[in-house]
Amino acid sequence: MDIQQSSAYNSDLPIRSSAEDRYEFAPFANHVIDELFSEQQPESIVVGLSGAWGSGKTSLLNLMVERVEYLKSQNKRVINIRYVPWRAKNRDALITSFLTLLVEKIEEEMARVLDLKDKITSGLGPVKEYAKALKQLESGLKPFVSVLSALGVPLIEKIFDTMADVRSSLAEETSLDLEELHQNAYAALKELKIPTLVMIDDLDRLEPSEIIDMLRLVRSTAQLPYVTFIMCYDHTNVIEAIETVLKVDGRKFLSKLVQLPIYVPSIPDEALLSVALTDLERLTAAPKIDNVDLLAESSVAIEDVSKLQVIQTPRDINRITNSFIFRVRRNLECSTALSMYLAVLEAMDSSTYKWIENNVLKNAYQQSETKELKDSIEELRSLDYTFSSNEGKYNDPIREVVKLLISNLESEG
Repeated sequence: MDIQQSSAYNSDLPIRSSAEDRYEFAPFANHVIDELFSEQQPESIVVGLSGAWGSGKTSLLNLMVERVEYLKSQNKRVINIRYVPWRAKNRDALITSFLTLLVEKIEEEMARVLDLKDKITSGLGPVKEYAKALKQLESGLKPFVSVLSALGVPLIEKIFDTMADVRSSLAEETSLDLEELHQNAYAALKELKIPTLVMIDDLDRLEPSEIIDMLRLVRSTAQLPYVTFIMCYDHTNVIEAIETVLKVDGRKFLSKLVQLPIYVPSIPDEALLSVALTDLERLTAAPKIDNVDLLAESSVAIEDVSKLQVIQTPRDINRITNSFIFRVRRNLECSTALSMYLAVLEAMDSSTYKWIENNVLKNAYQQSETKELKDSIEELRSLDYTFSSNEGKYNDPIREVVKLLISNLESEG
């Protein structure tokens, strides 16, 4: 596996293929796709892939795409659509760009497969008409929802359970029989029998109101046969957006939309440590560093940190190793272990790090006097670990890193 990079620092790029999979994600990604497409069933399904920022959601999507391409190579007919909503220019573009992309991809697949060419006009026509109608539906739904919200009407039931009534009322204003168009599109796609996988990445990067727009759009489109959605998000952020905008129970709202909730699998501690050690080996061999002792000492320090389960995600590794290398390049007169512990604090709990930097270590980088060192240790021991980032609660892993830092200072004395 080639992981060489020209930079002395780790980038935050996601895994692009199984050849780059250092976190054992591929088996999980393959299982998801195989389960969704092992049988050709007309029922649509919405999958919610949840994980914290930096946990590897985009990497998993890339691996799923790779699996889909493999299935295609085995003559499995699947249309794959990747949609990144935060790249849309505005809220209206969220809807128009998505529906346009959906129709284009279906049309593209039909044109490529010989036995589908004669179905393009009769099959895709109703889908295009329904897509056009949905744009008008979404435009009309926004003021409708605003009125309901102002009146305090329970939106979950109004938006989901009575969507047909909403369509009907809007149809009177727009002269569109949306239910008939929906039925025509449904019948056309059911006849074509082309499984369509729509992957929506970074949903939680949107503004709260935009998140709601996308959820409504998925709900409308998900009622079409052979259309499967995989939405990626941090469910905590999406639930918060729902409750902020719609003033309803976010979990209940999301549960009505998502039929299969799954979570980014936890990366085994040994896999995280292995990646961290590999990265340290590469980074410490870079020009201006190239220090064998530095590698050995930093490896021991990161192993001590890994036992505390501070490192949870690929992004954690990148931030810690980058911070460590940056500190080394500044040539601060600290031991290697101290530099590593400070790098962990800087990357994982900025308020703790800043307090230590300002109140403890400003005189401890050059340990010329024993009293200064002892004073630094006492400051750390008396530290009240109720920092703003912890919302008044103790962060046990971070406290353990501070203890390692204290132990290191004591050994320096």
